[in-house]
Amino acid sequence: MTETFLFVYGTLKRGHRNHQLLKGWEFVSEAETFDSVRYALYQPQGYGFPYLYEPLAQMANDLCERVKGELYVSKSLSPFTILDYLEGVDSNHYKREEIQVVGKQFDPIFAWTYLATPDTYTEWTELDTELLKTTEKGDYYYEW
Repeated sequence: MTETFLFVYGTLKRGHRNHQLLKGWEFVSEAETFDSVRYALYQPQGYGFPYLYEPLAQMANDLCERVKGELYVSKSLSPFTILDYLEGVDSNHYKREEIQVVGKQFDPIFAWTYLATPDTYTEWTELDTELLKTTEKGDYYYEW
């Protein structure tokens, strides 16, 4: 059976409200995105969860960073059913995509993660959006 890797950066992380949905996933290590010029992590005002997205090229230098998160592994044949539902994949809220991540104990590998879709990003132009509060650059936390 093959192993499937998942990178989480928000409410699915240990200690956050949706972590219990990772039943069947085994924690591997803390990790971060490998390509530091591709991703940005945003928190729209009033939302209790972050968005990881690929910003427009002209914005990339100002917004992108290595986003910190956690790496998990599953040997299940269908590990994404509940997570796709949570993330609104069918309603085009997030999309599941493979990205490269790296950790202290492993070389860069590909892992699935959830990225904001272009439709979701377009909605943000109507919202007051800011970079997430961070404990260190790229590390998500939210005070409920």
